[in-house]
Amino acid sequence: MERKNSGLSLYDIGDEKMKIIKAMPENAESIVETLFKIAEAGKEEIDGRVIEKLNIQRNSLIKKEKDALRKGTREKYIAVKGDEIIGYISYNKHKSKKYQAEITGIFVLEEYYGNGVGTRLIKKVTTELIDNGYKNMLIWADKNNEYRDFYTEIGGNALEIQEKMINGHNYTGIGYVFDDLIKTIELCDEGVLKYK
Repeated sequence: MERKNSGLSLYDIGDEKMKIIKAMPENAESIVETLFKIAEAGKEEIDGRVIEKLNIQRNSLIKKEKDALRKGTREKYIAVKGDEIIGYISYNKHKSKKYQAEITGIFVLEEYYGNGVGTRLIKKVTTELIDNGYKNMLIWADKNNEYRDFYTEIGGNALEIQEKMINGHNYTGIGYVFDDLIKTIELCDEGVLKYK
């Protein structure tokens, strides 16, 4: 169940509450720590050198995150349960004329998979995009991500493919295009019903 309270969205997750709030510069360190938890949990799929490189860059990543949130070059919502960030989503205006907005990352701690956290984060951002006049968006997912069908379930069409090197590894991304953001919100609502 969603409850609105002074700009926050509150949701039931089991016996506890989760809130989704706009990330602020003071959240930067917790956001980076959440990224590290997610990377560590998936370390079987991530080369140890990547995690080592992330650890070396920890302070730099926190500073970059804080600066981006302060300057508004990166928008982000965080899902918080108690004092812990359990997921986040980042987005911005897309650089091309083809798409208006891009969700640049969505991350949820593994122990919260299947609780509607990702669905609620996407709904929150999609609602904000519509409120600001956006008509479409793009979300990239790793070709090997076993959960990427989720984007099709909420109205995305796999129309783009991107291949590049990231930290010495080949990466193939699938770009999911969302041309009907209102339909995406409706499909998110239908998906959230599963979690009530």
